[in-house]
Amino acid sequence: MAIPPRLIASSSSSCASTSTNNSSIHIEEGLASKFWIKFMRESVFSMYTPFIISLASGTLKIDSFRHYISQDSHFLKSFAHA
Repeated sequence: MAIPPRLIASSSSSCASTSTNNSSIHIEEGLASKFWIKFMRESVFSMYTPFIISLASGTLKIDSFRHYISQDSHFLKSFAHA
């Protein structure tokens, strides 16, 4: 699962800056950050679907795993083509 972007509250601008080890990092609050906030509840629920729990615990049936890999393969091929 993807890790949500670091969310920084900004007072008046849509950008924030922070410094780490004497270097300045420019962080923008963009659309992805807004969606992570808006859909936080749904993202938590998606981590606890029966498929994910079975996969994590090692009890997922091999046929379900093969179907998942097949779907993922089709998706990745289409993504690469696009």
